Amino acid sequence: MTSGRLVELMREYPNLCGDLSAGSVYNAIARDPGFGYRFMEEFQDRLCFGTDLAYQGQEMPIVAYFRKLKEEHLICAEAYEKITWQNANRLLGLGIPE
Repeated sequence: MTSGRLVELMREYPNLCGDLSAGSVYNAIARDPGFGYRFMEEFQDRLCFGTDLAYQGQEMPIVAYFRKLKEEHLICAEAYEKITWQNANRLLGLGIPE
C-alpha cells in the first residue's frame, strides 16, 4: 500500500478511527481502487460509514460503491459488514444484534 500521512497515522495510533461518509473519501478510494481495497481491508476494524445528512433522492455514490465491493468480492464480506454497520454499532453502543 502506498503510504500517505493518513495510513501512517492509522498504523501509528491503533485507537484512531475513520469516517467514510464524505464525498472526498469516496473520490479517494474510488480513484485508486487497488489502494482503496487494501486500505479498507487493513483498517476494517476502525472504519465506519455514516452520514449526518440523508434525504430521499439524495445521491450517495459511496453506497453503490460499497454494494459493488460486496457483490464483486473486492473486499471480504467481513470487512464490508464491519465498515457499513458493525463498527458503528460497536463504537456507538447502538445494540443492534449481529
